[in-house]
Amino acid sequence: MTTEAGRWLPSGRRPDPDAAVRLLCLPHAGGGASSYRAWRAAFPPGVDVLPLQLTGRETRRREPHSIDIGEIASAVAAYADRPYALFGLSMGARIAFETARELRHRRFPPPIGLYVAAALPPDAPDPLVGRLAVLPDDELLTELIGWGGMPAAILAETELLAMILPVLRADLRWLAAAVHRRQEPLEIPIVAFAGEDDPSVRPAQLIGWADHTLGTFDLHTLPGSHFAVHEDPAAVARVLTPRLGRTGRAAPAGPR
Repeated sequence: MTTEAGRWLPSGRRPDPDAAVRLLCLPHAGGGASSYRAWRAAFPPGVDVLPLQLTGRETRRREPHSIDIGEIASAVAAYADRPYALFGLSMGARIAFETARELRHRRFPPPIGLYVAAALPPDAPDPLVGRLAVLPDDELLTELIGWGGMPAAILAETELLAMILPVLRADLRWLAAAVHRRQEPLEIPIVAFAGEDDPSVRPAQLIGWADHTLGTFDLHTLPGSHFAVHEDPAAVARVLTPRLGRTGRAAPAGPR
């Protein structure tokens, strides 16, 4: 692991040299690698959960905000010395998808799976993102609290809000400006997770992710809201662990 690659992990986090497979995780808008703190214990030994730390937040808060798919793909490649998969929640799902396509463009070995949660398919219009990006601070925070991703008590934390809001707005602007470019579907399995009470992305809307793979597609609905996967990471681990155990490259499925 290079020093450059090490910047993409939370402080003190090191990859497990004995892991059989790695699960590289990307955060929701405004979030950081710490949002996956509980995931490591949810998965069995042999699965190395590595949350990637994007610029402008948490341990990288002094760096300018940037979501550069090319740089993220290079960071993923640095940790892909063994079978690996990508997981993304909300905004992280779009980043994970674009990263998988960038790795394919570079002819790099693909992930063994793309796992997405609480995110519309990349070709589906999402007017909500553009609306959120321009809401006044108090209305934006109230909406996020309603999604279950931010405790109401955080409204009283002035200094914390001053750090979170600029990153959140920059992430939302990136999402609003993201343009889907049609390419051949990925040749890897996609697994999608939905919160049954998510007010922003309904479970049925995630079915469209099936159009972006030549492999298998599965949709799992969990109790909870937009952040259901963080409310019960053990439930996610129960779904993904058998798939992560299949460390051989998955053959594309036949026509659906």
